[in-house]
Amino acid sequence: MDSIHAIILGIIQGMGEFLPISSSGHLALYKYFFSVKDAPLLFDILLHVATLASLILVFRKKIGSLIASFFRFVFFKKKETDKGNLNLIAIILIATVVTGIVGIALKDIVKHLKVTALPIGFLFTSLLLLVSSKMKLKQKPNILRIAAILGIFQGIAVFPGISRSGTTISILLMLGFLQEEVGEISFILSIPAILASLLLELISSYKEIQNIGLVPILLGMVSAFVVGVLFLSLLLRVIKSGKIKGFAYYLLPLSLGLSIYFYFFA
Repeated sequence: MDSIHAIILGIIQGMGEFLPISSSGHLALYKYFFSVKDAPLLFDILLHVATLASLILVFRKKIGSLIASFFRFVFFKKKETDKGNLNLIAIILIATVVTGIVGIALKDIVKHLKVTALPIGFLFTSLLLLVSSKMKLKQKPNILRIAAILGIFQGIAVFPGISRSGTTISILLMLGFLQEEVGEISFILSIPAILASLLLELISSYKEIQNIGLVPILLGMVSAFVVGVLFLSLLLRVIKSGKIKGFAYYLLPLSLGLSIYFYFFA
């Protein structure tokens, strides 16, 4: 894989990881239409790590606050103001476990799916974005139910074309969370999932790094990081404005157009 493809894939990852359009789905589309066949899954995971770094940069204060609350809880020095952080930590931990279970259950199914399955995932994401703007619970469920629901839907997002961020943000909105907090929760929730994916992929295919080449890896990761910071900040403003459903009007025609193309021309 040459450096140009690596940079473009990094830009796609930086945009798609935070916009609710499925970064993995758009990476797959680029590889398909531009015949990039020498970019293994490990490269995609490393791009996810780059956008994870941009996420940590943007949310560094909140993440630091969560860590501080956790250690105060461990050493029995909990403050009243730690309650919200500890509830969020509990949601993240439980949801991550559930995501892992769902992801493992779907792994064998997903790995046999081809790029032609992407229109279904894009359609699912678009419909969820539209529904989230209309359907909202009047009262939040308890923490365990919130975590279980988030974990299930985040696990389902391993399906090609389903946006993890779009799915979890939509679910959080439907569960009654405020627009000001859903972006923060959704993206912080992704941290353990991305780290777990990296660890598993490194264990199984660490030799692929040599096959890709160090320069393309670095260029791809840098472009993903820079673009990720810019588009994460953009999406947070979009979420607060209540206009996130607008991305459905991009995904719906994309799903339809790809369906026509794959059926008649592929």
